[in-house]
Amino acid sequence: MFKKFRMFILLSVLSFSCSTVWAIPTLQLDIGGGSYDSSTETVFSNGDIFTLYAYLIPDSNNALDDIYYISAALTPKTSVAADYGTFTFDGDIVDVTDDMVFGKPPVNVLSPDLGSHGIYETFYKEISFTFDSSDTAAQANSEDTAGAGPQAGTGMYFKAFSIDTSSLADGYEIHFDLYSIYMHSNESLKIEHVPYSHDAQSYGNTPVPEPATMFLFVLGMASLLGVSAFKDRKRMIRRKVRNISL
Repeated sequence: MFKKFRMFILLSVLSFSCSTVWAIPTLQLDIGGGSYDSSTETVFSNGDIFTLYAYLIPDSNNALDDIYYISAALTPKTSVAADYGTFTFDGDIVDVTDDMVFGKPPVNVLSPDLGSHGIYETFYKEISFTFDSSDTAAQANSEDTAGAGPQAGTGMYFKAFSIDTSSLADGYEIHFDLYSIYMHSNESLKIEHVPYSHDAQSYGNTPVPEPATMFLFVLGMASLLGVSAFKDRKRMIRRKVRNISL
């Protein structure tokens, strides 16, 4: 009897684990040619010009013909309205921060806000769009297939956006979130968003240290190691002298 009960518990745990691992979110983001960073749980581009993909698997709250939104947010977050350059979203030039609003999306004040997840409050641009029934793809989890883009098949819909962040100020990137706003059965507005493990971000305007800077850094580290080794050697000599004296 105890063995059967133990087996039941084991199968239940395995079943729960599998369902958790293989669950595919209703809304996802991906970047063509990008890569998934498990430490930040974000898909990053491999440069400043790339294609951003929004994915939808319709459910009871998200229909194919609903309106969806992407937030393009300045990161690292800041509350200072200044000239941080521009970026292009599907052919439209966005001036940072003149063409953006500060806070947390969505713009609709009656809807709940997105969680901060290290990005908000900051300046962001909200873009609305709809999916096309002809743009279908095989169901996939972008966390596992990051960078692959939509694959041939059905069960999932996609929308492609061309992005260019090459004119952003150095040290700043654009973070992307995808969400929908729907009416709950109790007649209150609700928000459904991409899991924060399936969002996306540009990578290309964070400056790489110049060779001279890297040389100074390496030289400094070597000096520290040398000082540490010298102190260790002095301690060793003192111990030997003390032992001889004894």
